[in-house]
Amino acid sequence: MSVVLPLSLTSIVDNQGDNTLQKALEKITVDGRELWIATAFFSLDALNLVGENLLKADKIRLLYGAEANPRQRNAILQALQTQSDENLLEDRKEDPLLQGLQCAKRLIEEGRLEARIYRKENFHAKLYISHRTGEPPISSIVGSGNFTRSGLTKNVELNLKTQEEQTEKLVAWYQAKWEEAEEDDFTEVLAEYLERQIRLYEPHAIYLKALLAWGDHVQGRAPLKPLEILPLLDPHQEHAYRQALRILQREPGVMVCDGVGLGKSFVALALMEHWLSEGSRVLLVAPKAILKSSWEGYLRRYLGSYNRQFSKSIQGLPMTWFGFDPEKDTEDAEGLRDLIQNFDVVVIDESHNFRNSATQRYKNLYEAVAPNERGRKKIILLTATPVNTRYEDLTNQFQLLTHEGGTISGIARLQLSRQARNRDKEVAKAGPPPDQDSLFDYDSLLTDTLLGAALESVAIQRSRKTCRELAEAAGKRLRFPHRTDPQEIRYELGDGHESLIREATLRFEELGKYLAKYTAEVSKASESDREVKANFGPAPQHGLKFSGYLPNLFLRSKSIGNRQAQIEAFLAKMVFINVMKQLESSTVAFQSIIEALGQGLALRLRHYCGEEPKVQSALQRHEQWTRLPANPEPEPDLGFEAEDAVSDEASGGETDDYICREEKRAIKRLQELEFSAKTHRVDAWRDDILRDLEHLESIHSKCLSAQRETDSKLHEVARHVLAQRNLGRKVLLFSQSRRTADYIQRELPKLVKEKVGLVTAEVGGDTRARILNAFSPKYNDLPRKGGLLEMAPLEELHILVTTDVLAEGVNLQEAGCILNYDLHWNPTRLIQRIGRVDRRLRDEDPDHEFDILNVFPPAAINSVIGLVDTVENRQRKISYLLGLDASFFKSTDAAGTLKEFNALYEGGTTPRESQLIEYVRQVALDSEERALVNQLPLGGLGVWERAPRKGIFTLFRVVWRRPEGAGKDWQPEDTVSPPDLRRFQSVIGAPRFLFLDDSGRILSDPAALLDLLSQTVLGEPSGKPENLDLLKAGLKKLRSQALASIPDRTQAVAVELVCWMELQKSPNIVTGA
Repeated sequence: MSVVLPLSLTSIVDNQGDNTLQKALEKITVDGRELWIATAFFSLDALNLVGENLLKADKIRLLYGAEANPRQRNAILQALQTQSDENLLEDRKEDPLLQGLQCAKRLIEEGRLEARIYRKENFHAKLYISHRTGEPPISSIVGSGNFTRSGLTKNVELNLKTQEEQTEKLVAWYQAKWEEAEEDDFTEVLAEYLERQIRLYEPHAIYLKALLAWGDHVQGRAPLKPLEILPLLDPHQEHAYRQALRILQREPGVMVCDGVGLGKSFVALALMEHWLSEGSRVLLVAPKAILKSSWEGYLRRYLGSYNRQFSKSIQGLPMTWFGFDPEKDTEDAEGLRDLIQNFDVVVIDESHNFRNSATQRYKNLYEAVAPNERGRKKIILLTATPVNTRYEDLTNQFQLLTHEGGTISGIARLQLSRQARNRDKEVAKAGPPPDQDSLFDYDSLLTDTLLGAALESVAIQRSRKTCRELAEAAGKRLRFPHRTDPQEIRYELGDGHESLIREATLRFEELGKYLAKYTAEVSKASESDREVKANFGPAPQHGLKFSGYLPNLFLRSKSIGNRQAQIEAFLAKMVFINVMKQLESSTVAFQSIIEALGQGLALRLRHYCGEEPKVQSALQRHEQWTRLPANPEPEPDLGFEAEDAVSDEASGGETDDYICREEKRAIKRLQELEFSAKTHRVDAWRDDILRDLEHLESIHSKCLSAQRETDSKLHEVARHVLAQRNLGRKVLLFSQSRRTADYIQRELPKLVKEKVGLVTAEVGGDTRARILNAFSPKYNDLPRKGGLLEMAPLEELHILVTTDVLAEGVNLQEAGCILNYDLHWNPTRLIQRIGRVDRRLRDEDPDHEFDILNVFPPAAINSVIGLVDTVENRQRKISYLLGLDASFFKSTDAAGTLKEFNALYEGGTTPRESQLIEYVRQVALDSEERALVNQLPLGGLGVWERAPRKGIFTLFRVVWRRPEGAGKDWQPEDTVSPPDLRRFQSVIGAPRFLFLDDSGRILSDPAALLDLLSQTVLGEPSGKPENLDLLKAGLKKLRSQALASIPDRTQAVAVELVCWMELQKSPNIVTGA
């Protein structure tokens, strides 16, 4: 009979202090022959913890079970795999190769470890039996501790070391259960699980794992909700729709920035249908012309079932509606409040028109997108040109997404705005500002830590080349018209025109330098938050002074308020620039603008000094050429701000129209300044204006002389128009000037003997719709009501003259020629013009070819360009008007720079786009490599022996920090505070790509790192780590960097390791990296 010994305190194992189940197992397995384990829950991290100690045993049995239902076996194994992945991540920090699991794998290979699943009944036992060579020969521990790391070390458990008689009975019990589980041996499965964790994975598999993790975050591959419009989308549009949905799941909005002609509107239509199908109401904001000519037809054709009456589910508003003053227009202010409450999704087409937050239209739209009682709105921005000349152009549009208190990728809007302002200051200090195409380079923006992170999170931007490749990856073809090489139209100036240019240059040259200095002084004062000195420098001694536009310089005080100086300098600069552009455009336009300037100055004098005989005499002298009205009409309240000029220029505003509007406000602006003899030196101001009128009169006289000559520019253009018409092509002719467009439409028919259509800002509504239909009927429907046409169509047009009001959002693919009548002062505008014709073709459309004709000015215009450059602080040369060589304009391209234009317009394939295309390809494949990637565990490691550079690559993912001991049903809402839930929701799941090179530098651009990893070779095996200590140190450093990359991080969030790889550079590989 066995002797029953009293229990001692050491008989209890409760994981308190050093009294852990792990330590107890080590003691009872000293010189042990066998270890039998029964456990309800099991995780591989337990084997990793004790694996090395188990090597001493001859035999290990593992009996594991949970639910009795046979159908649960796969679920049990899946749970084991998932739980082990998570648990082993902690082990990998100190033990990258998981040495304990390698020991366990060796035990299985040697036949010393067997494992079975018990499923006859619910199995909840926890028992450990050791057979030893010493005394006692059998020891056992029974209690609550599962064979998991927590059960062995952390959890408060109650386990008991049994006495000899109890142990003998437990042996018999275990043996019976072991035999009952005989049919469910999972030793081989366990071996596979161990191999999955300890295997060093092929470098290409690590690349694919990283690629798929990144792509799933960016775009995703879940089945799409059935929509009526989905079958109509091209592959690149469907991918953009997928990306947008993913973005809108985590962010307050999305910015679709694909290039012109790629069908951003259809991406928006798909998003609109998605939200409409869920019961949301959609507000559409677009330029008035586009709303009428394109969107109304789209909504009727594709979303009509949601909006039988065009005011219920969807409401369309022109951008101009938002320019009202809420304090004066109470009816529109009430309408604005309705927008806030009634709409949950807002689509803003050509959103770059809202890139200036100082304008009234921006402020009102900002109110319209505010959250309501249902929460934050979903904001969808569409623009091919989100940046014009400032980084703040971008962040002001971001603010429409974030609104008050919101974030993008966890970054507060104020942080983004601050970085944009700093970047703008750096650019200004570095020299002349870049053109739009060089400023908005997606990859270069990503190098700005905050701006890059925000852009990466909300922007979708693919080049035309990328969209073609996405179509090819789906087995389809994306077609566009064939664009022939741009051709040049040259003309010679007559003596009268050359004399006019010399006269204008003489009168404007010194003023241009003066305005540049004044603008620079205002900018410096703004940066240092001080007022501007009224006597900052000497005024022009010869030629025009523009004192009528610079009244603050005549203040009796010694300084000017910064805001007033900014507005004044901006207005004067814009007037100067646009006057010069008229001179390059046409003599008729220039003469008309000179008359408008003269009239404006005369009206100022009449209002403030009209009683003086000297002034009355001067006004009488200038009355005829200035067309000075006897009784001018009261100035209208235009609701127009100085800052709006920038938006107008970006959205097709006519350069001459801006000047005329500003002249109508001139006296009102002076009244707002309280301009009077008491506060200002009115006499000096008056004398300067009188002299300016004399200068303008001299220029006007030269205009009249020039117009007596034949207009060689118009005649040469007419010759090319006739050549195009003889080929059966329709001609679309662009000018930046409304006066020039009017002139061409009036005079060109006399030369080509054919009717010429005209669309400018003054042509709107139904008239514009009829003209567009007459020119391009396949793509521009006439308005219908109840299925019937609201108006009769016009006779077909083959020549259409227009300003840049038609450079956005209009489909004019039937044109066979685009003719640019004047210079491309903004390269973006040229691209948008071409985009009216160079758009994706529908399946039923025939192949189409078109020419681009550019009127190239004679050398005498160099002086005009120089004047504009001086004021704009640019260093533009006539040969670089597009940021490209002059050979762009030529039919021959000896310098090869036409290829640069094609690259600019077509867009290259950036590393990001290349990897997105590869992601799409991989998702479509069902390869063995993909199967291996799917099995790769969290924290899977590989070694690339012949890498182009040396270092350590890691991919982490941002996750909610799971509290220790949290149950399987834990949700973030259980422990994370509401502010943290809101703050970090957008970054949860976000990948963090990091690379530590051998110099200690850390790189973090996902696209660049994926591009590096894409050089791995399919089938190339993993090497072996060189130095485990360096590997561990590198992983620790990169983990800290991943955590630091989370803006304003708290303990609510953490990062988990997805995969990683050591890159070993072969001495035989030479790279420039």
